[in-house]
Amino acid sequence: MRATLQECIDCFNSNEMMKPVAVRNMEQLGEWETAAKYWEKLNRKLDADACRMIADAKNKGDEYREAVSHLTDWVEDTVSKGIKTKEQALKIVYPKMHEIYKRTL
Repeated sequence: MRATLQECIDCFNSNEMMKPVAVRNMEQLGEWETAAKYWEKLNRKLDADACRMIADAKNKGDEYREAVSHLTDWVEDTVSKGIKTKEQALKIVYPKMHEIYKRTL
């Protein structure tokens, strides 16, 4: 059974021995920024920094995927219609995808 974020917070606040487990469960839920805040409450800066790096990477990845979605949609549409192979379509969009990638770094 997976805990919710609120259950993790409640566990953290109610049980001294389970605090690290509660924060790990936050990580399992993908709540990286929240987990970072709770690691700081436990004076575990390295863990907090790691969570922040993961959150930042995830956000940048989401931003990149959003920025190139029109290109990946075009590739899928072109391939599904039999106009080009996937490799041919990717060769066309790759330069633009790379340009967008460099901007999102």
